[in-house]
Amino acid sequence: MNLSLSIDGQSRETLAVQLRNALRTQIEEGVLRPGTRVPSSRQLAADLGVSRSVVVEAYEQLCAEGYFVSQHGSGTSVAAEARTDIGSALTPDDRAPTAAVWDLRTGSFHDSTFPRQDWIRAVSAVVNSAGRRDLGYAPPSGLPVVRHTLAGYLAGCGACAPGPKTS
Repeated sequence: MNLSLSIDGQSRETLAVQLRNALRTQIEEGVLRPGTRVPSSRQLAADLGVSRSVVVEAYEQLCAEGYFVSQHGSGTSVAAEARTDIGSALTPDDRAPTAAVWDLRTGSFHDSTFPRQDWIRAVSAVVNSAGRRDLGYAPPSGLPVVRHTLAGYLAGCGACAPGPKTS
């Protein structure tokens, strides 16, 4: 497999960060598709002329971000859930995200005004539509779909505008 990766030893970014970013870009651009097996860390390190620890660090971070899955004895591959367009997870009907209505930070809203029934309906709808896999234990890094949804939302909301001010 030829990944067409370039690493610059003179860059201010570490080699692992450069490799991680290059691989992430290839996934997001659809060059590396879900299920594609990537070279072993030893092989890629030899191909790039870098230390194996550089590749291991990049692979581990991509696993934590949900781009890669790694199975001992089976190698590493692009995650089936890896999204190539994070923005598609923002809103199901392609509406632009709206300004925050509720500031849900601890101690920042008055509980008597919180829409409890709406919240209960929303939580119930999610739990009722969840599959068995969704209700099991998540990986330590969190569910990939949740991480991608949050990343897309945070990227599209201008670093999350603060909610209404309370006095």
